[in-house]
Amino acid sequence: MFDQSPNKLVSIGYDFQGVHTMTVAPLGDSPEQDFEVQSVQGFRFGANFPVISQTNILVNLGVNYWESHYQMDNANQHPLAAALENQALRTTGVTATIFKPLNEIKYILFQGSANLSGDYFLPDFQPLNLTRYSATFIYGWKKHDRLMYGFGLSRTYRIGEANYIPVLLYNYTFPSREWGIEAAFPARANLRRNFNSRSLAFFGYELEGQSYHIGSIEGIGGIADPELRRTELRIRATFERSLKDFIWLSAQVGLRYNWNFNLDDGDFFRGFGDDQYALENSLENALYFNVSINLVSP
Repeated sequence: MFDQSPNKLVSIGYDFQGVHTMTVAPLGDSPEQDFEVQSVQGFRFGANFPVISQTNILVNLGVNYWESHYQMDNANQHPLAAALENQALRTTGVTATIFKPLNEIKYILFQGSANLSGDYFLPDFQPLNLTRYSATFIYGWKKHDRLMYGFGLSRTYRIGEANYIPVLLYNYTFPSREWGIEAAFPARANLRRNFNSRSLAFFGYELEGQSYHIGSIEGIGGIADPELRRTELRIRATFERSLKDFIWLSAQVGLRYNWNFNLDDGDFFRGFGDDQYALENSLENALYFNVSINLVSP
């Protein structure tokens, strides 16, 4: 499609959240407490490469690694706060994407991923039976070089726990080719501004989340299999520019809005409207920024 953001083959970045308050629920003998979080920061890496690239099918395989290190005052006063500060949250995953044209207009799109998320240390991973699986299937239409859309279903952990949600894919470039929309609703949506072929900006949001196995507090408070349901809505502005040829800089700033930071006992399908968590915590909203260097496709 015309003027879409370039596909990132390799991305190396840094993510930072500013000062905010974390309120943790009573756990065992510990009362509810407020902790001042000085920062949440971490390294992010992603790689995505085509393994089959033909006119009748495209197959990409990818890997990703994200981490979040919490720095806060008096974290040792509560087991969950101590786990977050001492061991951090990490996600390591693999992704497969298949794009299959059915004819000149219709297509199907499938994406599947497997992630290990928790408070483990590298290079020691947590057991593979804690792998969380997600998948998305979309049936769509490419009407012309400025419009592509589709409808589908996703099994996702973006809302912190396994759930099944409808998906709308919508990519559109306005006739002027200065503005466009790139959306995979409800996961993300952006209004795009193209300045030229080497620089562009986005204004929108993305929903980020996973279910993290917190192995360091197993059994505390009667929770045998603690899972931290972490979900955040990132309302943001992003600027991307080519530094040289296929090397691009991406800089992002915005508000991290807390959606879910509760503790459950086990990984299971919860469904919408079921909000009875084992332990309920909360985070203040915080400003954040993200910067990355990217190798993009030609």
